[in-house]
Amino acid sequence: MGRELPKEPRPKRKPIIEEEVSFKGDTVLIKGTIRSGQAVEHPHNLVILGDVIIFGRLMGLVHAGAGGKREAQVAALKMAPTQIRIANKISRPPEDGKAQIFNPEKAFIKDSMIIVEEIDF
Repeated sequence: MGRELPKEPRPKRKPIIEEEVSFKGDTVLIKGTIRSGQAVEHPHNLVILGDVIIFGRLMGLVHAGAGGKREAQVAALKMAPTQIRIANKISRPPEDGKAQIFNPEKAFIKDSMIIVEEIDF
């Protein structure tokens, strides 16, 4: 059994955003790509019109290919979304409630269905 390392505070990082579209209510809407090493933090809803790589846990509602781009994919170390949308397809996780370890996974459309599978390295 391993031991936990003391947590160090993460430095605050600001992304280079091509264009901030608006800040309305509890939702932040950003137009641009979030690149490796950049971070966007917001306590409520965050909408990014661009590409994002998630190297960690994916939670909440995720929508890739919102403009109808069926080849869009979602990848994360741990998929724990309440709902995944890719283009016009919608899926949600199984209700088995089992705790999962971090296994890198990706979600994509195949044969008109959203498929989630482990990423082989």
